[in-house]
Amino acid sequence: MVNTVTLELSQLGVRYGQEQIIQSVSTPALTGGQIVGLLGPNGAGKSSLLQRIAQLVPGQGNVQALRKDSSGSANAHALASICYMPQDSQVQARLNVYESMILTLKQAQPLHWRVDQTEHTHIQDTLHALEIAHLAFSNISQLSGGQRQLVSLAQVLVRQPDVLLLDEPTSALDLRRQLGFFQFIRRYVQTSGALCIAALHDLNHVLAYTDYALVLHAGELIAHGTTAEVITPALLRDTYGVHARVERCSHGQPHVFIDAVAPRPSSSDGGT
Repeated sequence: MVNTVTLELSQLGVRYGQEQIIQSVSTPALTGGQIVGLLGPNGAGKSSLLQRIAQLVPGQGNVQALRKDSSGSANAHALASICYMPQDSQVQARLNVYESMILTLKQAQPLHWRVDQTEHTHIQDTLHALEIAHLAFSNISQLSGGQRQLVSLAQVLVRQPDVLLLDEPTSALDLRRQLGFFQFIRRYVQTSGALCIAALHDLNHVLAYTDYALVLHAGELIAHGTTAEVITPALLRDTYGVHARVERCSHGQPHVFIDAVAPRPSSSDGGT
């Protein structure tokens, strides 16, 4: 029986100096087994929200992340573990991939620095699952951007987080790796009961691989719900400034088709 995580955000805010970046973001309880797409144009506050959820930046509001404990009791919960993968990951360039995996794993349990056989097997399984086992003894500084992005993901996944926060995780990956990445994350959340929130720009990836969507605009949560309900021509026009259609292809999968860039509102229309 998979013990599912729940994550609920209440009135989250982030301020940098005098500038309010995130404003009173609240969500219903998001349940594990899902991939949640975090959407919005550049500068909407997606990275800041992920960092606030991960408790990496201070701010207003409350993050409640709970996992039903192993007893199976409906009322017995434990705090869930949260891991964040930034868009520009700063991996230890002087280490090889395997060494960086060991360091990441042991940082999560600093009282036990000895690596046992179970942990070695877990590291090897994670690298194999992401198809980067052949890079295990390569120096990270010699890897391509896409390879480093996969190593960063492996470093997060080796800790087996309950809540996985990913900031544009496929930005450096080629098409095949992007598809493999989403398939891997889908299996991970379904088999572990974990929850993944991923900031994404490719709306067709969002339609294909996410179950739920959160849309930020100017630091405010302006829409949330099932992905198919949220991504509409009206939302794309108002949030992204494009005229677009959402149509089902021959295989039944919805797809966004961009027709044109929407004109900016004039001052007479109340725009700025």
